[in-house]
Amino acid sequence: MPPRHNHHRDLDARLGLDPELLAAMRECRVLHDRDGRGEFFHVHTEVFGSRVFFEAVQRVGGYTGHGAVNAPVRMAAHRAARQGGDRSAGP
Repeated sequence: MPPRHNHHRDLDARLGLDPELLAAMRECRVLHDRDGRGEFFHVHTEVFGSRVFFEAVQRVGGYTGHGAVNAPVRMAAHRAARQGGDRSAGP
């Protein structure tokens, strides 16, 4: 599922990620979070039926959270897909 078009730009502004990593994450539609202990990489599928979707996550270092910052991004992508829109378009 594509996140909104400015998601990765926001990540860059907030976290200053390596440009190559950021480009790869944008291409593969990977969401990301980071805290003082580690990083969290997150992808998800479209919604199947009315409520089922699958997620794959990778925790790097000591990250122990659940990527809560990504929940609104995922929900917006699912909502846009249900409404037939593609919010990934744009610069």
